[in-house]
Amino acid sequence: MEQWKDPDIILLWILLGLGFLTMLLVFIIVLTRLIIRNAVAAKTKENQLKLANQQQLIQASITAQEKERGRLAADIHDGLISKLNGLKLQAEIQYADTAVGIVEGLDRCIMTARRISHDLSPPLIEHSSMEDVIEEVIEPYRSSLAITTRIGMLKNIDYSSEKKIQVMRIMEEVTMNVHKHANASELYVRWRGNPTHSLLYVKDDGDGFAMDESKTGLGLQNLESRTQFLNGLIKIHSTLNHGTSILLCFPNN
Repeated sequence: MEQWKDPDIILLWILLGLGFLTMLLVFIIVLTRLIIRNAVAAKTKENQLKLANQQQLIQASITAQEKERGRLAADIHDGLISKLNGLKLQAEIQYADTAVGIVEGLDRCIMTARRISHDLSPPLIEHSSMEDVIEEVIEPYRSSLAITTRIGMLKNIDYSSEKKIQVMRIMEEVTMNVHKHANASELYVRWRGNPTHSLLYVKDDGDGFAMDESKTGLGLQNLESRTQFLNGLIKIHSTLNHGTSILLCFPNN
């Protein structure tokens, strides 16, 4: 028993105990880190799956919307406009001298129907450049707004019809909001494309709005959904009485 009282033996056991406790502590730390890392990886994977699923749902929803727009446009063009043209021809033949007002009214109806059909599904968009698509959207507003455009393309980029349609819908939403709600007099539009990314910047000098009060608006949700369809990012900044700016960036591939 005397050997247990030996200071060297006591020190040895103390060192062994400390070593064991150190190893146990290291084991606990390593195990905790592994558990946390696995939990974070699982949560990250879960979020990625949710994001991918959300992306697929958004793409499917927007694709379905565009298909329905195309169907309605075809119905208007092939059905309604054809019938209106038939009524116009019948009126011109049967009431040549007295149907001037009716014919003019039918002409206006036909023009309106063609405009609606065109807005629902722009014809030959696959053959239009992105610059032409943007210009076609803003052209009707030039009579009420002083519009400045800057378009710079480092090379001729072949955008898919889907991308051009989404950019067109975003521009339609933005310009319509500026025209109806912003009380603006000037609109600045800049489009820039390079081999990897494209950028759209739109700014008006209108009334602006409070960002915290408009985050749930249908218009902003529509912009965000179409931006997600493009796998892009959109940043909206607005201040009361200081206008609104919108920056959209998305990859070309």
